[in-house]
Amino acid sequence: MGRGKDTPLQIELKKILSTNLKNLMKSSAVSQTDLAMQTEIPRTTINGYVKGTSLPTAESSEKIAQVLNVPIEEFDPRYNMNYFDSISANKKKILLQLLDNVVQDLSREKDLDQYESVIENIEIARILIKS
Repeated sequence: MGRGKDTPLQIELKKILSTNLKNLMKSSAVSQTDLAMQTEIPRTTINGYVKGTSLPTAESSEKIAQVLNVPIEEFDPRYNMNYFDSISANKKKILLQLLDNVVQDLSREKDLDQYESVIENIEIARILIKS
């Protein structure tokens, strides 16, 4: 499964997460280097979150929220139930279909262990979208 173009939802989530992360780091006086060291997430990866070019795995989001001493939903919009309330029923149906497509693509892979965090994020998204 190759990297494709970001969906509008992914772009929006990255922007929100980036803004949240910048604000929380500033209010906590935590630098990117500090955050990288305390979470054991590479600094270049943290930089991608701050710039809004990538989204963290569920595990990384948990580590970041813990270091910043905030509930995970305050940092990562994918865990904020109110965010998904604003998505229309049609968009939710499309999102669920996209998630199913990703799972089908992953099921063709021989070594699923390397995709554990992806599958975990898909399950989180499904729960949030259906609620």
